[in-house]
Amino acid sequence: MADLTGTTPADTYKSLLQIGDATNGVDATAKYIEDGEGTDSALAISTDNVGIGTDSPNAPLHIVDAGTADMLRLEVTDDGGSNSPDLTLYRNSASPAADDNIGVLKFRGQHSGGGTKDYANIQGVIVDPTITSEDSKIALEVRTDGTLESRMEVGPDKVEVSSTTGGVVMPRMTTTQRNAIASPTNGEMVYDTDLNKFYGYANGGWTALH
Repeated sequence: MADLTGTTPADTYKSLLQIGDATNGVDATAKYIEDGEGTDSALAISTDNVGIGTDSPNAPLHIVDAGTADMLRLEVTDDGGSNSPDLTLYRNSASPAADDNIGVLKFRGQHSGGGTKDYANIQGVIVDPTITSEDSKIALEVRTDGTLESRMEVGPDKVEVSSTTGGVVMPRMTTTQRNAIASPTNGEMVYDTDLNKFYGYANGGWTALH
């Protein structure tokens, strides 16, 4: 709150914050926080949820960019020191089990029928919660024929890509582009579109694989 020392009663009133519907105070219906003149801010609160840009939050924290309804940017910035910016999904469980989901990043949108769907998920999963292992994996799910299905998993001992209708497409490039790759790594693979062959890099050179 601003320093109110020496201000007039009218200016002091303007500087105060209040709940939109002050007669009821904070209850289950979210209300915008207003200044003393009744001007809404971007923040709304209820007894359970907080909204930014919306007075109808349907989650503990619900953010809406009211100016551009089709776009929302959530920016996490570091403190200017040695700490990097950090966005954490934390499952607070004292007894984790194998295959527990510990966090999901959902990509949700509307469909032609007017409803909403989760179109893709990135999940963090505990593989082995024992203190001797503590293994985990990341699973990528995409919507296929109306159902979210895992299509790629990155675990401690393998990377698995799943599909029954398509394959893995390697980077495709010309011979000139392949030879221009700076510092290729042993085991690197590409498809040469000039020669129509797969090439792998091993022992300091590119080798046709078929």
